[in-house]
Amino acid sequence: MSPDPLDVFWPAAEVEAAALTIDEMASWPTGVFEALTKVGLLREGRTASRVTCDACGESHVQEVTPVRYRDGTVRFFIRCPEHGRVEVDRSDLLQWSVDFKSIVQFLAAELATEGDVQERVPRRVWQIGRAALAGRSRPVWMGRGLSWPNASTLSGFLPAGKSPVLLVLGGAPRAGVLSLPPDSVVSLGQVLTLSGGEFDLDRRAIEDQLSASRGEGKQKSPVKRASRAAAIDVLESDLPPGVGPLPITDLC
Repeated sequence: MSPDPLDVFWPAAEVEAAALTIDEMASWPTGVFEALTKVGLLREGRTASRVTCDACGESHVQEVTPVRYRDGTVRFFIRCPEHGRVEVDRSDLLQWSVDFKSIVQFLAAELATEGDVQERVPRRVWQIGRAALAGRSRPVWMGRGLSWPNASTLSGFLPAGKSPVLLVLGGAPRAGVLSLPPDSVVSLGQVLTLSGGEFDLDRRAIEDQLSASRGEGKQKSPVKRASRAAAIDVLESDLPPGVGPLPITDLC
């Protein structure tokens, strides 16, 4: 099993249909499938209508034909050019859908957000509520597929301004999609892990990123005060003997 099962989940989250087959998960390290189903990220979906033939060495994909028998049982078959009709086990046809609600629910609980969770765009944009982060109350959002070609269609449903925090699933957002400061956009892949069957969120990393811009702003103020103080010192040094320092207001 990989150090973090989410290492193989993130690429799956980038697939628009977000449905996986047994064939696609066959290369996953041992234990990853169980870990993802345990936290609800993978849920059993519909059976696939096409499957790769394993009766020959050609790895061709064939349509699946279900056959219902008199006793009510259903068996599944494909047509192989080499072996004719080949039965396929139902377990090999199962598709597993990716359920992002489990992440949203965890984030709401972990960040102790206030307000109801709202799915603004199905499977793409969620408004999670308000949370106290980096010294202020901020609206928290989660977005998916912001790097996709159709990401611009989400612009009207995404947060804007300086206070919201947007947690992003997948690649970096396309240029022009967001109206947020860069420090307000956090990659979930950098702060969310799965260990011991439970999610873990690096809240400190989020707050450090949100505080970055504010920290830079504070560093500029002492420079301005130092320059003004230096100017006062120069003026005072030019005063005739016996004349006191000029009031600060005379320099404004």
